[in-house]
This record gives sequence, C-alpha cells and structure tokens, in this order.
Amino acid sequence: NGKVIELYEDALSDPINSKGILVIDCSCPRVAAANNVFEKASAVQKYFENLQKKIIVITITGKGIGVKFPKMKMDKETWKKSLIGDVLQEIDDNQEYGLKVPVFIFGFSKVCRGTSFRSNKRV
Repeated sequence: NGKVIELYEDALSDPINSKGILVIDCSCPRVAAANNVFEKASAVQKYFENLQKKIIVITITGKGIGVKFPKMKMDKETWKKSLIGDVLQEIDDNQEYGLKVPVFIFGFSKVCRGTSFRSNKRV
C-alpha cells in the first residue's frame, strides 16, 4: 500500500534525528494465511535494502517473537518466548546494529493489546 510505504519512508527521512527509530505496524491480522506478518516484514525490509537502508524487523504473533536482522533469515526460535523490551534492549546493545539501525515491529492482536514497546534506550 502506497500510504503505508509513505509513512515508513517518513519515519526514516530525517538523517540527523534517525537514532533509535521504532516503527510499529499492527495493520496485518494474518499469521498463517498468504500476505501474513512474516511476508510483510520481509517485504518491507527488502524494500529498504533496495534503497540501501538497513532495518531490523520483528514479528509478534501468538507463537512468539521473531527477529530478522539485515541480510539474515527470520529467527523465530531464539527470541520466541522473550519479552519485547528485552529483545529491543539486546538490539540496542548490539555493537553492529545498536540504535543506529531502525526497528520495525509487525503484528496484530499481540501488538494492539497495549503492550509497552520500549527498551532503556529506544522509546
């Protein structure tokens, strides 16, 4: 959807204030059907890779949390039972990525329930 891409691009448009960007997308209710949250997360990451921009994508479903770092496969096991704050903190503390790489979170019902999506550095 063009409007959604515009929103994503706007979030990444300010190179001066780009530290600690967090985008939360709770617009896709599908988990196992076609065009699901995993496909959407991968497609958005690929879109930005084509623009030479790195992003980390996180998916949150009833089966747990998955994380996909740039140029890697979706890891649905390591973070499966983690709390989202702990996952974000691990990313923020990572020497290679840290706060300089934007994080996009994709989910639906698990995201819509008022969970706090923050770490000590990324709010």
